[in-house]
Amino acid sequence: MIKGISLLDKMGRENGSPYLSDLHYLDDSGRMHLASVLKEIPANEASITDWNAAIKYCTDISNEFTNPGAAKAALISALSTPVSKE
Repeated sequence: MIKGISLLDKMGRENGSPYLSDLHYLDDSGRMHLASVLKEIPANEASITDWNAAIKYCTDISNEFTNPGAAKAALISALSTPVSKE
């Protein structure tokens, strides 16, 4: 929890959307913005459960991380990668 809210809720608030599900539909600019927000959050400020939930919700990564720092790095990397438009 980050000051009483989950990491996903924090991400949703930073996105400015009333619906958490909007995180599924971010354009590259929105994804980069969230990545920059996450860079400012210390890895140990959110639980590993929160990091793993955010990774599963916002990316195609199916790994279960055991280290908050590794999970944070993976999420930032995934959000920093442009989404292909096929």
